[in-house]
This record gives sequence, structure tokens and C-alpha cells, in this order.
Amino acid sequence: MGLKPIRKAAGRTLVSEIRGRFLTSLGQQALLAEAEIASEGMTEEAGGENPVYHGSTLVTVVLDGDNLAPLVAILGDAGLVAAARRSIGLHVRLIRLARVEVERRTAPLMPRDMRVEVEFSVEARRLLMDIGVECPLAGPAEQALDGAGEER
Repeated sequence: MGLKPIRKAAGRTLVSEIRGRFLTSLGQQALLAEAEIASEGMTEEAGGENPVYHGSTLVTVVLDGDNLAPLVAILGDAGLVAAARRSIGLHVRLIRLARVEVERRTAPLMPRDMRVEVEFSVEARRLLMDIGVECPLAGPAEQALDGAGEER
């Protein structure tokens, strides 16, 4: 039986390429370590129904920082936007960040089924990642119950 030799794990990289470039976990961490975060939003009361939260979380990263120089050198500004759009892990991190902001702004109510939209752009040497959020909110009594009145 011919066993193949054990392959050593590849070194830690900022960018990976499988059907296009995307950010690795290390690249995502480098990007978000330099981020500034701003949120805005409001809760609308829907006549007799649960309130609905509408908001936006803007994550801004200045691309001229020393920590991002290797990433920008590899991809360039346009390539960084394209890689960020393809990076599912980055999307997940951004959505989690937006959810934390929603929870902070709407306590003691809790967000239910969130609808999100993530947009990426570069303006004046800054990467802008805008996470738009819309979600109904559940009161404390509803948090443990689903629509049928059964515990989750």
C-alpha cells in the first residue's frame, strides 16, 4: 500500500486564490484590526405588531496604514474590494458585528430574523463596508417562544 507523504501546512497568508482572490482569516483580521465602526438606526412601531429595527453599521478602514501595506500591495484598492466581496468569512464577521450593534441599541428587545445587505466600496483611500439591517424585534416574553407558541 503506497502512502503519500504528509504535506506540511502552507504558511500563513493574507490572500488565497480559488476561482478568484479572497481574504484568508489572517487577512480579515488584519483588515478589521484597523477598522473604525459607526452605527445608526431606529426602531419603528408597527400598529399592534412587533417593532422593527432599521439600521446601518459602517465599518471604515484607512488603507494607508502600515499594518495593511502588504495586503494593499498584493491586491491594490480594486482587488481588495473584490477579495472582500468574495470572502464569506468577512461577511460573517461583519454580520455578527452588526447584530451586536442591533442588540446593544434595542435591549431589552431581541432581534429575530435579520435581513442584511453588505456593500463594499473604496473612497479616498478608505475601504467602506456598509451593513444594512432590518429585523423584527421580540419582547422578553416572546424570546423563548416561536410563532406556534412552542419553546425553541
